[in-house]
Amino acid sequence: MIIEKLQHKFALSREGAVDMVKACISVTVTNIVLMASAGILYLLISDMLGEGLRTERIPVYVIGGVSVLILIYITNFIQYNATFLSTYKESGVRRTVLAERLRKLPLSFFGKKDLSDLTTTIMSDCAMIETASSHWIPELIGALISTAIVGVSMFFFFDWRMVLASFWVIPASFLMGYNTLIGENGSELSGGERQRISIARAFLKDAPIILLDEATASLDVDNETKVQAALSRLIKDKTVMVIAHRMRTVAGADKIVVLSDGVVAEQGTPDELLQKNGIFAQMARLQTEGQNWSIA
Repeated sequence: MIIEKLQHKFALSREGAVDMVKACISVTVTNIVLMASAGILYLLISDMLGEGLRTERIPVYVIGGVSVLILIYITNFIQYNATFLSTYKESGVRRTVLAERLRKLPLSFFGKKDLSDLTTTIMSDCAMIETASSHWIPELIGALISTAIVGVSMFFFFDWRMVLASFWVIPASFLMGYNTLIGENGSELSGGERQRISIARAFLKDAPIILLDEATASLDVDNETKVQAALSRLIKDKTVMVIAHRMRTVAGADKIVVLSDGVVAEQGTPDELLQKNGIFAQMARLQTEGQNWSIA
């Protein structure tokens, strides 16, 4: 049943459909072997961070690592033959079948058709099917199957949170657009989206020194509150320099420097500057009053 569906869906011969099934299986096995290397590394790090790496376990990791490397080479070789080589062979069969069917058409069929356009269309379709058969279809099916197998294995032998992380890429890639084109320097994104991505990058880098320049300027109130809470976790135990016009952004700072006309006008803690009743206090008062504005 599966072979017949593949033949009809992708214009394959029976041998080509069987080869596609083999390609999907080979990709699945290759992915699992690649993930096995990550599993060995996970166990090694767990031992090193736990009770320490015992001497008797070193040969186990060495033999396991070498075995995985050999398996990676073998499975990738098999996958190449099962995907690319079989696709090229099926491509020759497909073009021969097309040529034979075109030969049987009456000449009147070509009377009002541009043969160059017809040839270009047929060759483009063939090239698209070949690319899909070698690069997309086996890789997609193999990735889904291998992710499911590894996810179930991790659920029973490791941590259920790792299972959620492994399955997250599937809905995210299809529904949330990991491959979304954002344009040059994020030109297709809004100001708030660019800021949230920049802050996310800062989280991932975990740098000891952080510079935030108007980090919440383009965010609405709800998103600003969420980002402020996230930033509070990000900047813990780090050196942070914040440039901001919103007083709530710097309300928890250890020291605030107020600039006016290019010179330092005030500096001190938030409470000290509020007591001075200077520029900082005036800006804080105006922003507080602005939050209570309403349209009559």
